[in-house]
Order: sequence, then structure tokens, then C-alpha cells
Amino acid sequence: MGISLKATFLANTLSQVFVTALAILLVPVYLRWLGAEAYGLVGLFATLQAWFNLLDMGLTPTLARESSRFHAGAMSAQAFRQLFRGMGLVFGGLAVLGAILLWSLAPWAEAHWLQRQSLLADEVLWALRAMAMAVVLRWVAGLYRGFLTGTDRQVGLAAVTVVMACVRYLGVLAAMAYWGATVQVFFDFQLFAALLETLVLVIWTHAVLPAAPNPLAWSLRSVRPVLGMGLSLAFASSVWVLVNQADKLLLSGLLPLADYGLFSLAVVLASGVMVLSGALSQALMPRLAVLHAKGQSVEMMALYRRSTRWMSAMGLGGALTLAVLAEPVLLAWTGQHAIAGKMSGVLALYALGYGFACLAAFPYYLQYALGQMRLHVWGNALMLLVLVPSVWLVAPIWGGLGTAIVWLILNFCFGAFWGGVVHRRYWPGQHLRWLWRDITLSSAPALLGAIALWLWLPLPQSRWGALAWAVFAGGTLLGLNVLVLRWRERTEELA
Repeated sequence: MGISLKATFLANTLSQVFVTALAILLVPVYLRWLGAEAYGLVGLFATLQAWFNLLDMGLTPTLARESSRFHAGAMSAQAFRQLFRGMGLVFGGLAVLGAILLWSLAPWAEAHWLQRQSLLADEVLWALRAMAMAVVLRWVAGLYRGFLTGTDRQVGLAAVTVVMACVRYLGVLAAMAYWGATVQVFFDFQLFAALLETLVLVIWTHAVLPAAPNPLAWSLRSVRPVLGMGLSLAFASSVWVLVNQADKLLLSGLLPLADYGLFSLAVVLASGVMVLSGALSQALMPRLAVLHAKGQSVEMMALYRRSTRWMSAMGLGGALTLAVLAEPVLLAWTGQHAIAGKMSGVLALYALGYGFACLAAFPYYLQYALGQMRLHVWGNALMLLVLVPSVWLVAPIWGGLGTAIVWLILNFCFGAFWGGVVHRRYWPGQHLRWLWRDITLSSAPALLGAIALWLWLPLPQSRWGALAWAVFAGGTLLGLNVLVLRWRERTEELA
């Protein structure tokens, strides 16, 4: 199996915690240097990166899965190299198409979608085009990340992620300090960082790709056998983009850029809850696929349950902690009472929504490992039918707070109810046990502690007092959750 799951998960977690913490900690700096209106473009940049994944067509997760199968000995080097070349051709074509599309739409977005006030039209237009090219490059890098992830090189990939995050987030500060804190300098540097990251991953991948015994054809034929799985993953990932980004894209056109910048600030902080989910899924999904390929179903489901418990303790527990401490965390982060009071509700609701999203993803991990995506497609179609009209109706009236409520309810219902449909098909008779023993009991200490904090304890009003309070209370709740979970692991067996 190579590097252990624990080591892989630890490397992924540390890298993603570092990257997310760096991004979150520097948001007030960007806000102060660029201003709220320009920071609205930074928030749009993150949204655009997610929307561009609609062109992925499920290729990245499919390649990661096929790389895992090759790594486990279920595919020959010749077949895998031919598949990799075929996917490279598809990625290249889609990258060119996406670049042309985004470049062409930039003038319309500047003139008719974004509500700028003090920013000049030319600098907004260039920012849109620079972020478009950066988004395309980072998306292309996903192909190589998929291969490296599937072939169990995640520890090294985590190190590359940390280094490139330092380049993106800290390097841009040096660039703005030297050339000026302008929108153009910020996005020029993001374009440079995206190009550098892509080159590093391309060179690394081609250095470790297995040699093909025979010449490779320039053909898409090798992609066809995995097309069904890929299209299922494509639809699922497309709906995931819509679920995560429809509200943000809609609000970018409904709110002035300055207000959208503050909304993005709260959502960035709330999305920190997803750090553990991203790290765990990157380590867990290939392992589940390998266990299934080897016919070790008992071990696969034990790993599934154990991972659920830890995600409940840390992911949902962290979301509960952040929700109840939303106002002091915002005060400590920004140092501004007005922002803390205005955006604490949005932060709390989005944090809880992200917490439930962490757990709603587990039935997807199971279907991914089994190679059975039909129910996931249907479930996401249902989610899409509910989400789009809900956001469309709520966002113009209640803005960010209304969309946060929709986000929370949708993710809770998807995990609790549609997860039951999936488990009934692939893990019959276990869904209620999973909800109670693996999720509810694992997050109960944080839930009870959060309720106690909310009901009885006063919140400090100074910035440093808020910081000390958030660190102490948050650390206590999460530490209690982990201690209880470790005690349960010593006294229970997963069957």
C-alpha cells in the first residue's frame, strides 16, 4: 500500500490547514491594501476557479481512480499511458476552449454584470482576463494532480502545495510592496504563480510516469472505456460547483463589489471547515478504491466508518465551534466591530452548511470506490432542481444571509435523507446506525459545548480578548471531541 493512510492524511491535512490558514490570515491584509471593492474581484477569482471545473467532465477524479487501479496492479503500463495521453488531449482542447470563452466574456462582465464604483473599467477588464488565464492554467494542473494523487505521491504533492501557496499568497504581497498595491499587480502575479505551479507539476509527472512498452497513439479511444464513469463524475462535480458557487456568482452581480467583498470575506473564513474534508477525501478515496479492487469489503467499510467518525468530530465539530464563535472570530480577524456584527450570521450559517457538506460527501466516496455513480447522479440532479430556484428567489431579497440559510438546509437534507437512499442500495440496514453512532455521537461533545457557550457565557468586545476567547473556547471544544472519540475507539469495535 506504500505510505500509510495516516501519514497521507496527516500530510494532506497539514498542507491544507497551512494553505487555508495562510489564505484566511492574509484576507484582512488584502482588504486593507486593495480596498473592499478590489477585494470583491479577488472573491470573484475564487468563484471563477470553481466554475471553470464545469469543463472538467469528470476527467480529474476518473484519472485519479484509474491511477489508483494502475498503482494496485489492475492495469498495464501500456494501457495507463495510453489513457493518460487521451485525457491529456481532452484537457488541452477544453483548456483552449475555456480560455477563449472567458477572454471573450470579460468585456460583457465588466460592463453589464459587475457593479463597480471607484475602480476603472480598464483595470477591471484586465483583472478579469488575467484571472481567466490563471484559472485555465490551474485547471490544467489538475490533470497532473490527479495522476500524482492516484499513484500515492500525496506527501510530496502536499509539499508542493505548501510551497506554491507561499508563492501565491506571500509573493503577491512582495510584488505589491515593490510595484504598488493595485488590481493589475495582484492579478499579474496570480497569473505568474499559476504558470509556475503548472510547470512544476508537468515536469514531476513526466519524470515518474511509467514507460510504455510500445509506441503510443494520438487517439481518444483509450478514454472511451472510462467515459461512463467520467460522465457520472462530471455531472456530480458540475452540480457540486453549482451547489457551492451559484449563490456566490449570483450575488456578484446583485451586490456592489464592496459589499460582495465583505460577503466573500465571511465565506472564505467559513470554508476553512472544508480543509479536513479535502485532505481526507484526497487520502481516503484512492484507498477505498484499492480495497474494493482487492475484494476487501469488510476492511473498506471499517475504514469508511472510522473516517466518518473523525470527520464528524473535527469537521462538524469545527463547524459548530465556528458558528457559535462567529462574531468574536470575525472581530479578532478583522479588528472591525461593524464587519463582525454585519457578517457574523452569514459566517455561522455557512460554517454549519460546510460542516454538513463534509459528511454528505461520504456516500459519494463509497459510490466512487464501487464505481457505481448512478444514485449520485440522481441525487445531485434533485439537489440542483431545489437549489437553483431557491437561490434565485432568496438572494435578491435577503442577500448573503438568505443564501446561507438555503445552503445550510440543503446540505443537511442531502446527507441525512439522500445518503440513506445510497446506503440502502450499497450498505443496507446501516444508515441510521451511521447517522447515530458515527456522526451524532462523534460530534455530540462539541454540540453540547457550543450550546453552553451560546447560552451562558458573555462574548468579549476587544480584538485581543476576542482572539484569546476564540482560541481557548474553540480549542477546548475540539479537544473534548477528540478525547471522547479516542475513548470510543478504544472501547468499541467497528464491524
